[in-house]
Amino acid sequence: MSDAFSPAEEHDLFAAEYVLGLLEREDLLAARGRFATDAGFATNVEAWERRFAPLHEAGADVAPPPELWDRIEAALADDGTAAGGGEVIALRRRERLWKGYGAGMTALAAALALILGLRIAQPEPPAPQPQAPLQAPVLVAALASEGGEAVFAVSISPDRASLLVTPARVAPAPGHSHELWLIQASGTPVSLGVLAPDAPRRHAIPAALSGQMQADAALAVSVEPEGGSTSGAPTGPVIATAPLRQI
Repeated sequence: MSDAFSPAEEHDLFAAEYVLGLLEREDLLAARGRFATDAGFATNVEAWERRFAPLHEAGADVAPPPELWDRIEAALADDGTAAGGGEVIALRRRERLWKGYGAGMTALAAALALILGLRIAQPEPPAPQPQAPLQAPVLVAALASEGGEAVFAVSISPDRASLLVTPARVAPAPGHSHELWLIQASGTPVSLGVLAPDAPRRHAIPAALSGQMQADAALAVSVEPEGGSTSGAPTGPVIATAPLRQI
């Protein structure tokens, strides 16, 4: 099940994606055209730029430590990429890994920016009453395939009743669908729904699973026949896994 966005929400979300640099090809050209000709869209873009401004001001350039490359090479060797094979194969493998990790961080940054931007835009809530329960922390995950062909950003609502999946990059897969899974502590995967390849989609979290949506819980994405798995378990390759992280 998924909740459709209203036209106004789609309009505002498109402006946010444009500001975050998530649009490509025809979508990017369309956004530039609307910014130049549509005053309402331009207003939305400017509003998002103001919301994200504190994020840019809070960041600072940090030089990587000198031992970083040694650690990267050691990690690649442990992963089997440096053992056996020639230098060309190792370098190609290394390139694919970097693309996947970089795409995953881009997706996570987009999810964080959207969440923080929405928080900045909202007025300060009234002071909570002493008896009011504390709100659960926001959880996010970035799921990226090794070569970066599929990248999804996931955010869990504080009430653990739903999750929002934003496709940051998805290569066409005719006749196939991407499906999201929660990997339970027992190791048993449970489907959280089939993912849309070209638009954010909100999925309801079954009540029986809401308590398992905690930091470090594992999510996975598999490639399934169109419409998703019919067996209740992944039937195609699992292309990405990632833990939920608290922000």
